[in-house]
Amino acid sequence: MNITFSGTNTFLKECLVQALADESAETETMIFCGRETELGEALRNCSGRLIFLADAGESFSERKSLLNERYDEYETRFMLSAEQSVHGISEKGISEEFQPMNLPDNVILNRCCEIGGTGKSRAWLSAHIHGTNSLRYVSFGGSGKQVFDLLHVGDLVSLIREQLHAFQPGLYHVSGGLRASVSLLELTAVCECATGNILKITNDESRKEIPVFSLDISRLTEFFIWRPEYGVEEIIRDMMVSDGE
Repeated sequence: MNITFSGTNTFLKECLVQALADESAETETMIFCGRETELGEALRNCSGRLIFLADAGESFSERKSLLNERYDEYETRFMLSAEQSVHGISEKGISEEFQPMNLPDNVILNRCCEIGGTGKSRAWLSAHIHGTNSLRYVSFGGSGKQVFDLLHVGDLVSLIREQLHAFQPGLYHVSGGLRASVSLLELTAVCECATGNILKITNDESRKEIPVFSLDISRLTEFFIWRPEYGVEEIIRDMMVSDGE
């Protein structure tokens, strides 16, 4: 097999190693899972093509500017407004123009939203499974309406397969799309339904949070024959199955 796996994100790397065990590529390809600051290291160790997977939340050096997003408030969530003052943001989400990057022609850089099984989704589900009253709605008066994207590992695997066989170098934002975007309030309801446990969630106004952390995947779906298939409930369900719950 002419595909090698590397990187410091052990969880994601192990998922891909297992899922792509029978895959091959037309030319030697390294799949690197880590921080975007490790891109230079990955390039030095790569003699062929590089598919790099980074956490979008960790990648954005201008993350604080996202606090200035314009959004509309609905019953269970915030949604981005059509008119925005921050470059690279629209009602579709945060595009590659928010923080562009010049890349060599042998590199695909995928900036990914939260992968199901990590981050907030993991903490929220785990707390509900174990009945731990340690969750907090940060900022926004404790409404829990701040939104973020999820991505099912299965959708990511199908994207990597497509990129291996139809390599188009460049920067891409990757998420599960609208069906996999969720507010903390909505995520709470999904976790309550899945576990049967209802927790008391406190309010924390000690820091600010980004109202809507959603990625615009328009460029990705333009260049690749790929669409995310999993929604929030399916992601949470499969997280529980993988944990043996």
